[in-house]
Amino acid sequence: MKQIKSILCAAAVALSGMAAVIPAEAGCALTPSANNNLYITENDVEYFINSREGTVSVRTCKSTAEEIVIPESVEGKPVVGILRSAFSSCDNTKKLVLPETVTEIANYGLSGMAALEEVNLPAALEKIEGSVLQKCESLETVTLPENITEIGSYAFSGCKSLKTIVIPDKVTTIGSSAFINCEALTEITIPEGVTRIPTFCFSGCTSLTTVNLPSTITAIDAESFNLCGKLSKINLPEGLKTINNFAFSNDKSLRTLIIPRSVELITINSFYKCANNADKKFTLGVYKDSYAHQYAVEQKYDYFLVDGENETTEPEVKEPEVKEQANGDFDGDGAVGAEDAQNVLNVYAELIAGNVPELTDAQKKAADVNGDGEIDSADAQYILLYYVQNVIAGVPTTWEEIIK
Repeated sequence: MKQIKSILCAAAVALSGMAAVIPAEAGCALTPSANNNLYITENDVEYFINSREGTVSVRTCKSTAEEIVIPESVEGKPVVGILRSAFSSCDNTKKLVLPETVTEIANYGLSGMAALEEVNLPAALEKIEGSVLQKCESLETVTLPENITEIGSYAFSGCKSLKTIVIPDKVTTIGSSAFINCEALTEITIPEGVTRIPTFCFSGCTSLTTVNLPSTITAIDAESFNLCGKLSKINLPEGLKTINNFAFSNDKSLRTLIIPRSVELITINSFYKCANNADKKFTLGVYKDSYAHQYAVEQKYDYFLVDGENETTEPEVKEPEVKEQANGDFDGDGAVGAEDAQNVLNVYAELIAGNVPELTDAQKKAADVNGDGEIDSADAQYILLYYVQNVIAGVPTTWEEIIK
């Protein structure tokens, strides 16, 4: 009987041009599409067979099993991909075994597997796409392939049980919010080659105590380490240029932070509510006559001189050059993006809650894109629309056309 089932399935693949469906009783279900591609279901896993490429990808999975093993091939064709949201319905799965033939896992490919405790990521992967393991709430550890070069936005967001992860040496880009709300993560080391910590990257990592940054980091973006309440140790490398809005806000265990000579910009609210309990102080370590020295004096932070006696004299520096921020470029990184819209929306939320965020004049001007003298949700919407039109859609659009 088994042999007959196999023959039926194989015959269906061979006759892919015919409009037929092999009955479920045969042990598989094959449905040809208009372009001769096929969908086959085995063990509650539906596979997409690309007839032109001769490859197979996991399309959907409705299995209730605690362990799922994806085969290396289906009907003689290699399984090379996991499609978007393929496993989002597998709420009970604790272990997922993927074949080494897989070369790509799409956005959200493994997201939402709330019970997942163990998964292997195939060695052939070169990128961890956005939201791939988002909200895999039971996942405690995962090994990333050595050859990956990029970790996408929200890749591990909401993995609240994730305790350890090693980022491979070849990674040069990490997307925004990649590890947001990884509440169990205690330590992270960023490899050489990564140049910026993006917005919200480690925000809400409430157990994070130690961060090791490489010498290549030049920017720490908005809210990168916001709400990391246990963060007490982080090295800021020489070569760092900017520390953006709320980068270390609400990090109440951060007592001392040494700012490199190379830093050229720190926003007023970068250290908002750091160690602000009555029995704690937040102290900056600065180099004499550096930008950070002047910043500490102007913003009335406790500080000590890293390269001299612990004097508290006014720094002998020139007035800092006021850098003009483009309309909509709230974080001052030289580009208008979705993060700017989110930051402006956060400011608006603070305002309607009765709080007054500390903003520079440049930030206020950049945020108020419609020029009505207010920072509100309309400004955030305009910024997002500007980003979508000019960057996502690639259609050059002026602010006047956006706001009209």
